[in-house]
Amino acid sequence: MQKNNLSRLVTVALLIAFSIVFRRFLSINTPIQSIGIGWLPILVAGMAYGPGWGFLAGALADFIGANLFPIGAYFPGFTLTAGLSGAIVPVLLGRSRWHSSYLQLLGAVAFSELITSVVLNTYWLTIITGKAAAVLLPIRVANAAAITVVISILFFALRPQIRRALKVR
Repeated sequence: MQKNNLSRLVTVALLIAFSIVFRRFLSINTPIQSIGIGWLPILVAGMAYGPGWGFLAGALADFIGANLFPIGAYFPGFTLTAGLSGAIVPVLLGRSRWHSSYLQLLGAVAFSELITSVVLNTYWLTIITGKAAAVLLPIRVANAAAITVVISILFFALRPQIRRALKVR
């Protein structure tokens, strides 16, 4: 049991590290938008080990990344949103998350992006920047739509390899 827990902890730590690298160094960051695949390792953590681990991975990746490699001032709302992004898809797909169809996965990712990126992160940005949500929404909705498709395709295509590498049932 301890070996399994240690293995899970190390795997989630590696996924957090990948997320930080993808988000902080391999994405396009602006004051109101980030374009990249930093969410993919967090999705993998949630899908492999459940929504609790996905939430933990997302929140820690955001907190550590924001403090080690800041893009702007740290804001805890984004950490909450990052955690939720790791938990929503596994909750929606339930126990069948590894056997879901592409359309089920796409729907769950779209719902997660709607709640986290479009609604919550836009709200946090209105607090930080003082800009109206109507000004921020068009670019945020377009990015969320694109990221939904990209993340869904990547995860669906890599799902067999991820399951094999992480030895997930």
